[in-house]
Parts: sequence; C-alpha cells; structure tokens
Amino acid sequence: MNIWGKVLAFLIILLGGGAFVLTTQLLDYRQSWMKQVEANRKALTDAKKATIEKSQELKRLQADYDRLMLGWDTYINNATASGDPAQGTLNLTVGPPLLNEGKDKDGKPVQPVIYAFQPGANGKYEYVGEFRAERIAAGNSSFKANWRMRPSDGAMWKVGPNWRVRTRIPISDKLKFDQMSLAFADADERFTNSTNELARSRDEFAKKIKLALANRENELQGFEAYEGDRGKLEDELIDGVLATLVREEEARNTALAQADALRHELDSTVKKFEKLKSINAKAANELRGNAAPTTAKVSPK
Repeated sequence: MNIWGKVLAFLIILLGGGAFVLTTQLLDYRQSWMKQVEANRKALTDAKKATIEKSQELKRLQADYDRLMLGWDTYINNATASGDPAQGTLNLTVGPPLLNEGKDKDGKPVQPVIYAFQPGANGKYEYVGEFRAERIAAGNSSFKANWRMRPSDGAMWKVGPNWRVRTRIPISDKLKFDQMSLAFADADERFTNSTNELARSRDEFAKKIKLALANRENELQGFEAYEGDRGKLEDELIDGVLATLVREEEARNTALAQADALRHELDSTVKKFEKLKSINAKAANELRGNAAPTTAKVSPK
C-alpha cells in the first residue's frame, strides 16, 4: 500500500471516530429533546384540563352569582341617612329615577318600598330594615319603618354617609326578617302581658295586705262600727284586744290588791286569834289553880 492509501485509511478511521462521537451526541440530544417534548405535551394537556375545569367552575360561579343577584335588583351606594330613629323615620339622599310613585290595580297611588343597609365593620353592610316611602323628591326622600319598631331598633341606626339602598331583596331573606319581627312582637306581647299581670297581682296583693292590716288593727284597737251591738257581741271584738288586755290587767291588779289585803287581814286575824287563844289558855290555867280540889287531882296541861 502506497503512502496515499495509508493516509486515506487513516482519514477514514479518523472520520469514522468523529462520526461515532457525533452520532452518540446526536442520539443524546434527540433523547433529551423527546423528553422535553413529552414534558411540554403533558404540561399542555394538564393546562387544557385545568382550563376546562376553571372554565366550568367560572360558569358555575357565574350562575351562582346571577342566581344570587337576581333577587337583589337595583341598588344605590353612598346614600346619606338622617332622620329620627326613635320614631322610625329615615331621610335618604335618593329619589327618581330609582324611586317613583306607583299605582295599584285600582289606579290608586302606591309609595314604593326600599331596603336600607348601613355601613358596618370591615367594609361590610348591616341590614336595617324595610321602609315605605312617604315623600319622594330628587336627592331627598323621606321613609317610615315598615315593621313594628322596638325601642332598641332605632338605637342601633348609624345615621350618616355610606348607606346602601336596594329596591328588592331575596324573598328568603325578607321572610327571615319578617319571622324575626313576628317573634320579637310575640315576645314583646308576652312581656307586656306578664308585666301587666305582675302589676295586677302586686296591686291585688297590696289590697289584701292592706285589708289584713286594717283587720289586724281593728282587732287590736276595736271595731267602732260594732259599737251599736254592744251586749250582743263580745266586748273584746268592740273594744279591741289592747283595751281588753288593759281592762283585764287592771281587773287582775285590783283582784291581786284585794287578795293581798285579805291575806294581810287574815294574817292579822290569825295573830289576834292566836293571842286570844293564848290569853284564854292562861286564864283557864289560872282558874284551875284557884278552884277547890276534887276527888281527883288533875295536873294542868
């Protein structure tokens, strides 16, 4: 083999080694690229799946939102409220075109009803209640509470800015408020009845106590009304227990004094008797000593 054949053989070997190295790198690159393609394909599939799920969730939430907002209708924010909460009157800076006087089936004018919300904590709103319009004017309308006001209701109103006014609320929410109002009314009615019954019982009890006290005083001091029946009724009932006790005590004291006097008289009489007895015994002895003796001598006692 000449020199060029050797050179050519060497070049072939050299090129073959290079081709082997390049082929190996190309296979590694192709394998890495296929992994990346597969990862991208999976990510794309996951993204499409997530997009479909998010789209379905968005539709569901939109339907829930539409269903929720369907019962709320039109509303106005940043209304300013004033009035007299204690009387249930409310003035709001609202008017046409949101509010307009309507007509009933007979053509009579009907004032609209609104639902007021006052600003609460953390940017939320608190439901105040249902109000019926009494006067509608541009930017200044007056309303009256359309439920039975309780003393504590008006005290919770926060008159001022940032009120929200709605022309309709969901029936379920309105029903809850109406049921609560009825429950409060029933509780107030029962409380009033209980208070009246307590007052009646207290008055009746006071009358009984007063009557019992008067009877007791009459028992102690006597019944003047029975004075005409003296002799028919006991003196104790007419004169009273106290006068009777005083009279009986005086009679007892008189009897005790008389008894004491009689005891002293008896004692004096006994002493006189004993003295006379002693004198008589002495005289008898003296008479026995001076008398003539008989057949038998009797010794003196």
